Amino acid sequence: MKVKIQKSELDNILQHTIDTVVNLKNDWGNQDDEEIIKKAVNYLEWITLKTELVKNENTFTIPEEKKPFIKRSYVHWIHFGFNIGNEFGGHHPAVILKVTGDSVFVLPLSSGKIPEKKKDKDYCVEIPHVQGLSPIPRWANVYRITCVSVMRIDFTSKVGRLQGKYMDKINEAIEKSGLYRFFHKKY
Repeated sequence: MKVKIQKSELDNILQHTIDTVVNLKNDWGNQDDEEIIKKAVNYLEWITLKTELVKNENTFTIPEEKKPFIKRSYVHWIHFGFNIGNEFGGHHPAVILKVTGDSVFVLPLSSGKIPEKKKDKDYCVEIPHVQGLSPIPRWANVYRITCVSVMRIDFTSKVGRLQGKYMDKINEAIEKSGLYRFFHKKY
């Protein structure tokens, strides 16, 4: 049974959403804490981008010149969205692990070296260089593998690529972490 939503209900929900966002902006925007203001800016930028992605969902197409680069080992900047708590969020480079139609499994890359407390963890992989991106060290936590729509790929940013030896290290970390069994388990 299909539920019909009245236009007046849509208008009420929209007004409530607008009021909520304005109140949040006012609460956060009146702070002197730079981190809270940065959080407000990031959140408002994300809801604007997310709204544009949803609005253009039915007409979205991958730019022709980018299609050859949407495959395993290529590194794209991804809009992961606004995070809640310790979730991974923001605009980060991520290596494509698997393409599944209109979605991709990606492994986000963090800049810098692996934090000291995670250095000996099997699930962390050091990636000293990504071909095509700025020459800074990066690392990845395989527990952050996620599936996203190709619409989250930032097609305006540079594309990088990981050498095979780093892809091998990622595969080893996936196997050691138990994720390989998780993804291949039959339910």
